[in-house]
Amino acid sequence: MISKFVKIASFLLIIISFTHGNEIRNDMIKVYLSSGKEFFVHEDKITTSYTELNYLLQRENASTIRKWLPSTTNDHEVDGMYLNRFYVIEFGEPKINLKNVKKSLSELPFIESVEFIPIIKALDVPNDPYWNNLYALRQIKAENAYQLWDFNNGEIPGSSDIGEEIVVAIVDLGLMWDHEDLLDNIWRNLGEDIDGDGDVLEFIDGEWVFDPGDTNSIDDDGDGYIDNFIGFDIAFADNNPYPGNNTFEHGTMVAGCVSAATNNDVGIASVGWSVKMMGVNAATQSPYISHGYEGILAAAEMGADIINLSWGGTSWFESHQALINYVHEEYDCVIVSSAGNSGEYGAHYPASYDNVISVSGTLEGSNFHCGFNYHETVDITAPGVNIWTTIPYSTDGDDKYQSVLGTSFSAPYVSGAFALLKSVFPETGHDMLVHRILNTAGYYADMEGECNGQGLAGLLGHGQLDIHGALLTEPIVQLNPLSVSVVNSTGLMTPGDTSMISVSISNSSFSTSIDSIYLHLTNEDPNISIIDDQYMYAPSVGSDETFEALFTIAATQYVSFGESPFFINMQARINGNFPGLLNFETHQEIDTIFIPIGFVQDGYPIEDVAVTSSPMVIDLYGNSLPQIFFASDSIVHGKWMFGIDALGFPLNANSRIITSLSGGDLDNDGDRELIFGTDDGRLCVVNKDGSEFMTVENERPILDFIVLYDMNNNEFLEMVYVTESDSISFLNIIDHNGNHLPGFPMNLLETSYNAPSVGDLDQDGSPEVILASDNGFLTIIDHLGMIKDGYPMNIGSPIEFPATVVDLDGNSDLEIIVGDSVGTIHVFNDDSSLLVNFETNRSISSSLSIADLNQNGFPEIIFVTVDDHVYVWEPFNDIVLDGWPIVINGDSKSEPIVTDIDNDNELEIIISETNGVVHLIDKDGISLNNFPYLSQDTYHFSPALGDLDNDGDSEIIFGSDSNLRVLDINTVLGSQYSWNAFRSNNHRNGFYDAQLSFIMKNDDVSPNSYHLNDNFPNPFNPITRITFNIPVDGKVAVNIYDVRGRHVKQIINNRLRSGLHTVSWNGEDENGICSSSGIYFYELVAEEYIRKKKMILLK
Repeated sequence: MISKFVKIASFLLIIISFTHGNEIRNDMIKVYLSSGKEFFVHEDKITTSYTELNYLLQRENASTIRKWLPSTTNDHEVDGMYLNRFYVIEFGEPKINLKNVKKSLSELPFIESVEFIPIIKALDVPNDPYWNNLYALRQIKAENAYQLWDFNNGEIPGSSDIGEEIVVAIVDLGLMWDHEDLLDNIWRNLGEDIDGDGDVLEFIDGEWVFDPGDTNSIDDDGDGYIDNFIGFDIAFADNNPYPGNNTFEHGTMVAGCVSAATNNDVGIASVGWSVKMMGVNAATQSPYISHGYEGILAAAEMGADIINLSWGGTSWFESHQALINYVHEEYDCVIVSSAGNSGEYGAHYPASYDNVISVSGTLEGSNFHCGFNYHETVDITAPGVNIWTTIPYSTDGDDKYQSVLGTSFSAPYVSGAFALLKSVFPETGHDMLVHRILNTAGYYADMEGECNGQGLAGLLGHGQLDIHGALLTEPIVQLNPLSVSVVNSTGLMTPGDTSMISVSISNSSFSTSIDSIYLHLTNEDPNISIIDDQYMYAPSVGSDETFEALFTIAATQYVSFGESPFFINMQARINGNFPGLLNFETHQEIDTIFIPIGFVQDGYPIEDVAVTSSPMVIDLYGNSLPQIFFASDSIVHGKWMFGIDALGFPLNANSRIITSLSGGDLDNDGDRELIFGTDDGRLCVVNKDGSEFMTVENERPILDFIVLYDMNNNEFLEMVYVTESDSISFLNIIDHNGNHLPGFPMNLLETSYNAPSVGDLDQDGSPEVILASDNGFLTIIDHLGMIKDGYPMNIGSPIEFPATVVDLDGNSDLEIIVGDSVGTIHVFNDDSSLLVNFETNRSISSSLSIADLNQNGFPEIIFVTVDDHVYVWEPFNDIVLDGWPIVINGDSKSEPIVTDIDNDNELEIIISETNGVVHLIDKDGISLNNFPYLSQDTYHFSPALGDLDNDGDSEIIFGSDSNLRVLDINTVLGSQYSWNAFRSNNHRNGFYDAQLSFIMKNDDVSPNSYHLNDNFPNPFNPITRITFNIPVDGKVAVNIYDVRGRHVKQIINNRLRSGLHTVSWNGEDENGICSSSGIYFYELVAEEYIRKKKMILLK
């Protein structure tokens, strides 16, 4: 049974041409018409749409003109030649001057070529006396197959002019190798031919014996078997597989079906004709096969290409399957076995093992024999009744041939067919041979019939063996670019540089052998030049073999980052030992390869992981070197710079993780924790080393993500989340000890809600939870579980994403922003009154982000619609910014991320598409240099931002279905506050602090004036940097205050020289105690200059 077939990729048609000496038909000729005006033949079948051709046809007494291949169309094209343009001209009588006719036709301007039509003669049937009894060979179309060989020029089926002989091992009950009809096709192991006479057998005293000059009791060929001249007796551990007695008939019978010498005026013919047979005796007593599996290994080790096993039983054994797998993988042998003769539905071993071709049997007339086995593991059928074959004999007067019955004799027909096929494609591997034999098998009616009340559909494999079809069908050549590497230290093409590219190309396991491979590389990007665009590889490349091709490529500094598509045109000559009447010429195909361009962090990408939520960048260890954390199914991964695993990670949650990760310091001990939910309802909190902090069991799964917020003003973060099952939602608020706050969990009135957002809407010091639902409800709930007056409110259309909260109008109160399914953005005051809305008439495809792109003090809303439009809308002035909306290339499900990627004091937007494209767009809607980023990945989640190696450069982190990538932008990351993570920050609260969005441009700062810059990073944990400028020498103090105005720490109080200075705060107060999360102010006091700015400490 063949356990698995790989679906073959598309390939171009390969021309099959037949020739036979110089004999041609003199009553017809073939022409090929050029493209141009339409050509057609009128109903009289002699008049065409071309006047000049009509005149010539009339002059030459043509009787008919017809399309050579009636079913072809313009789709039948190969190498620029269209098969539907070939036409055959027939004449009323033979033409003596056919060469002159060819010349006249060639001179017509619309005829590109003219060719004679060869006479292809059928081969006379083999002269073996029993030929007329061998219906089976005709039924499997072996007689047709033989006609492909040019016997007049000495060609013999099964023999090879290139490569070694094709050998079928008969692992069975002995083999009478000196049988008159087998001897010529017995394998001679010339590795043991020590005397160098070219044979290991000698005819001495009227009988064939092993050559005494070669017998030395030494394993001369190193295959593990001593003096194995024609095979081995694995059962008795000697070198002669000859039958032990007259009951050891079976192996000789099987051998005759495989390759009895054909066309030798003796006995029978065979499908293999002249392929060689190796004898392996696997029995100590007939009819029992005691050493069958040992025989399989021995046959492989001695070099058999095909192994025939016409025996078996009904029991499966792990060791037997393991041995067969080993032989298949290590030796690439085709193993063929009989399906059994029990006349029942059932598996039969070894036939039913993986990597074995299982053969059942048919009757004469292509009917199934219900006395044979049928099963899903059957791969193919072949005749198995009234099969004439060879039998052992003692004297010339004994019977030497006999009619037999059973799948034991169906299997060797298939083995012989495999060998004959391999003799034509000697360098081809197992998979290609199997594909051709099975996929050309013929359908017959009984495949849809029944036996003993059992339907046979799907139980007889691919059909009946058709060796002619297997030989004739066009070869598969599938060249697969396996890998592309840039030959430098980074493995990436660098913008502005020239690189050598190495492409590893494999000839698939289903492909035939090829050579003279010509490759041509092209690219459509104007920022890429291919300096060396051609490569020639002359050696032969067999099935499942690879070779390397080299090209030289240059890229400008403006080339897009990512995986740039290149087109590689591959042409090759097909190898084979082709009969004279069969010639497979050339193969051509075009494939696409992707060459990586840009800058990446060392150690990335992390391959073979499916990232299932937005990655999170967080300094979990407080050492100013952030880590990346992300979920993949049930695993939480933590990565440092260079892709090194963080301590305690990867962590197995033992259930699928269904939320994005959140991060913060729940217990104010200075260490942050990771928080996530699993599909079995667990809320999991883990410490920085991956150990358990707490686990909270919920009756229902958690939706989307967990929000972290100090809900009761006790300076500890609570965890806010929604659980849902059967459209019933509950709001949960859990403290750092794992307890629900009073009033929770809260039943949300059988309404299905999205994940929460949190903010202090009315600035009364008590935060609220904002919930939006799929059925259009908006609800606000305080930390005591009380629903705010005016809520829940129905906006009339489903809300598919969490709300966003921000102060849009500068009145300190927060507004609530949601987008609905019909494409309207709604902005509500906290009292449920509508402030403004914006209609796009396009459904919103992601949650909403906030930024002040134009730096006018009024934030904009950034979102994507289902028809691939990106909007930037400023609600306060109800305007869409100039240059927006823009149209991206494909579907985007991720929330836009906003940052100053290049420290130019202007914000940029990062948007990823599901098709692997990532955009980096400035405030005017224009892509930055080297973007969009192109890849073959699939992105469903928002990217993350960070400086993983603390070198000041920006990194963008993408999680896809197959990897985690880190793209180094090679620019300094700006310091201003922005929506720079999924749901704004690692607390995932969906809150944007407009007071932190003011940006002071560098060119507004005079070197002769005092100035306090924005701290960086902000929000931060545990360290932030504060820079300031003083124009003259003097005493300077920098102080930290909490939100209530209480003094926390004085960072510096010294006399400084004029210029730019930087100080840091690590979040500790004067007593060295870590401060809690929240808003803080830093103050610069210098002479009469006093200035305060706001910053956020997140844990």
